[in-house]
Amino acid sequence: MPKSRFTFYDPKTFDIIVEAGQEITDDKAKRLRELGFYELAVHGQEAQEAFGMGRCKSAMASVRLNEGEGQVTINGQSAESFLGWMGWEVLLKPFEMSGLDAKSWTIDGTVKGSARGSRAQIRALQHAIAGALAKLFPEKRRILKLAGFHWQKW
Repeated sequence: MPKSRFTFYDPKTFDIIVEAGQEITDDKAKRLRELGFYELAVHGQEAQEAFGMGRCKSAMASVRLNEGEGQVTINGQSAESFLGWMGWEVLLKPFEMSGLDAKSWTIDGTVKGSARGSRAQIRALQHAIAGALAKLFPEKRRILKLAGFHWQKW
């Protein structure tokens, strides 16, 4: 049985038809089809995804940003092991500056050049994240630019 991606209420009785993450039984599926919400309950909206590139000195980074659980991987390793604790905190600065929650996004990054975990690599990754955020949220573009994040166009 599929699971619902959202919580749905019956408009007549205001009772919960199905809660987010709950399995959709046959009777619940029937009521959702009557209301026209079954496809939305099962499939939801397409997840948002964006790519970004950034540079700093000799470091070049590319990032894929997806809606997710807040996991961050860089060159196939967790961000904490690749960058260390301080780099991990600084890496998420574009989210903080734009007012978004980093815990609701999955970041998959690749960085080359400079020394591993260096300031240049962290800055290049920040620029790449900022570029991906600017593609997803055009209204945040100006804030990110004023904060000093400069990204590469694909």
